[in-house]
Amino acid sequence: MPRFLVFAVLIVALGLGVVAWQLARERHEFHELREGISPRNDSIREAGRGILTLREIIQRMELPEDVRILEVERERKKGKIYYEIELLMPGGIVEERLIDPYTGETVKYEREEKGSHAPVAGRR
Repeated sequence: MPRFLVFAVLIVALGLGVVAWQLARERHEFHELREGISPRNDSIREAGRGILTLREIIQRMELPEDVRILEVERERKKGKIYYEIELLMPGGIVEERLIDPYTGETVKYEREEKGSHAPVAGRR
């Protein structure tokens, strides 16, 4: 009888493990779908692209050594995800860049000139 009990406990534990794994996978996929970054998203899958890490994006920006990163935020604009990176440029100029997280390209930037509170907008 004890051998049967051990076997039954192992079967139940295995079943619970499978159920927990399935629930975790579904929750993860739901989160990715909500954020628009699911690997099941056909447009992303077809392009063979995924979201770049923040380190990869910063490397692709080719910034001068004396630039400081002040703030990084993830933004959603018109249903797409972007990184908004605020930089302190040489000479005290603050620049905000909107970055495509799949390519690392700057989509839009705003520069606040030294001593001014009015941003100068531009596109690249």
